[in-house]
Amino acid sequence: MRTAYQKKLVFDLIRFIQKKDKSFEFIINTNAYLLSESDIDLLKTLNVKLIVSCNWWLEDQIASRGWSKELMEKLYETIKYIAKSGIDYQINVVVLPDNCQRLTENISFIYDLWVRKINLLTWLYLGWKDEELKIFSDSLEKLTVVLDSELIWLEFINSETKVNIPLFLSEIVIDSDGGIFPSMIIFEIFFKEFKQKLLISNLSGDLDKIKDDFSFWDEDFYEINEIFMQGIIQNKFGKILENDYAVNEILSNFFIEIRWKS
Repeated sequence: MRTAYQKKLVFDLIRFIQKKDKSFEFIINTNAYLLSESDIDLLKTLNVKLIVSCNWWLEDQIASRGWSKELMEKLYETIKYIAKSGIDYQINVVVLPDNCQRLTENISFIYDLWVRKINLLTWLYLGWKDEELKIFSDSLEKLTVVLDSELIWLEFINSETKVNIPLFLSEIVIDSDGGIFPSMIIFEIFFKEFKQKLLISNLSGDLDKIKDDFSFWDEDFYEINEIFMQGIIQNKFGKILENDYAVNEILSNFFIEIRWKS
């Protein structure tokens, strides 16, 4: 929701559906810029889950998002209210090469806002370097120690789903021309020139041809098999997505470790 008008439309739609079926659950992914405390209280009564992103503390957050100090401080207060309100929520924390070294400090900062539900994600398609992968791995080791001593009530809500590596391996994208691609990277400007090389199949073809193209097609869940995706990475994506896979693997191993310890 970026404007007050959009907020009104969303709230009106939720109220309308709730009148038809009170068991319906809603999720709003928002920057929280437009949410007041009364909005949050209302959304709680309407069975809404809020998803808000907050990657790190003030200085880096301003640099990465272009927000002013005043807007960021308002975001922090809004997040604090969300966390204390009793509404279902999660705070998305995205790890980039630029902030992976400060991961523990950033999560501790968000924890001090009373946040106890974090969705920890890695940002892809940025060209993670080998040395940055090492820094990220070391930062997660440091975080593991702090989890046992200072952040004992923190929950990584994606820890169960993320152990099977990685985010982009469980998705396909169908564009307006019917082309089927293995990832949303086709929408990234950096990968536009590789679009045709990443084409898996096309819906304009016959079904048997499409099934042949998806040699590991899962007819029950319509997911691409991981082995198939690894082959695409090795043969078409090159070093950039190879390291994207590696950074997700590091995060997945972290989740496996903390689940095992618990």
